[in-house]
Amino acid sequence: MNFIFLNYRDIREWLKIFEYKTSYDYDGEKQYFCFDDTEKGGIYTLMKYSNGIFTLHSKGENYCEDKEVEINEDELVRFIWKNRKVIHNEFKREGK
Repeated sequence: MNFIFLNYRDIREWLKIFEYKTSYDYDGEKQYFCFDDTEKGGIYTLMKYSNGIFTLHSKGENYCEDKEVEINEDELVRFIWKNRKVIHNEFKREGK
């Protein structure tokens, strides 16, 4: 069954199990989840490090952010809520 965000609480629950629902980057030693950046026409990468810190990065054909940006939980929940449609589509595509 795919995870569905009906409210902020659902997003917070998903963040608690992020490492079980995402891929692992052995070189960067972090969990990550990629989804479409519909505003700029690229890809967002949401990452979580072993110390619990979340970061966000976006890149596309004509742009690339300089670095990952650390994001606190409240900002992250709002960001995920705003992008839930594209994230849900990625869940369906990946079967998560």
